[in-house]
Amino acid sequence: MPVVRNFFGIARMTGGVFGIAILVVTSTSASSQQDDAFHFNRLLGRGINLGNALDGPREGAWGVTLEADYFRVIKEAGFNSVRIPIRWSAHASTAAPYDIETDFFRRVDWAIGQALSRNLAAVINVHHYEEMNQDPVQSLPRLVELWQQIALRYQNQSNSLMFELLNEPHDQLDDERWQEAFPPLLKAIRDSNPDRDPDRPGIYECRRQAGQDEAPATGPEDHRHVSLLQAAPVHAPGGRLGQRQCALEGD
Repeated sequence: MPVVRNFFGIARMTGGVFGIAILVVTSTSASSQQDDAFHFNRLLGRGINLGNALDGPREGAWGVTLEADYFRVIKEAGFNSVRIPIRWSAHASTAAPYDIETDFFRRVDWAIGQALSRNLAAVINVHHYEEMNQDPVQSLPRLVELWQQIALRYQNQSNSLMFELLNEPHDQLDDERWQEAFPPLLKAIRDSNPDRDPDRPGIYECRRQAGQDEAPATGPEDHRHVSLLQAAPVHAPGGRLGQRQCALEGD
């Protein structure tokens, strides 16, 4: 089947670690926190990364253009979720209010629809926003505005659509800077998605912390993280929850 061979070239399934954190409110009981982690672990299940498409300088620039048949093949192969890396910064104004191009939003709408219509959970993120990694203080207002637009557009989607705030913070965006950036990013999403709470979480934070099974608390004291690492133990505030296989980085 040529489509299968072509599709599986999209995501390089390597041995790297791709981390996602689920927000958990402090007031929630330990058992509820574990239930939430189990639920979303099962929802994501086995995932595949649709890299080198919407995260390129433009779709197709790196040899991959998403097709409806890819999502069909993923579902028929037994996967439960897809991660759709997106380079929003290449399709948004560099001046406030940093409007995202309408046509690009429609293309993302299509990709999300292809996943959700097949009962595949979908994770969308901000990918390859290198300006944020090089100058987090100056670039944070733009990232906040991008997430305000993204969250508002998808506020009525089911909780099978999840948000990963930023792919692999690194360089100048160290842990201290990320702790400072997280609260305004969270607020940008919660302004239009107030019900994306531990009962219905949909806000994800990418953590690149190889060897660190448990992510620290971040930002305000009204939430905690559960770290989900590829082929690694999954921990919650109440203890170890088991293992899962996350979608892997494709670049």
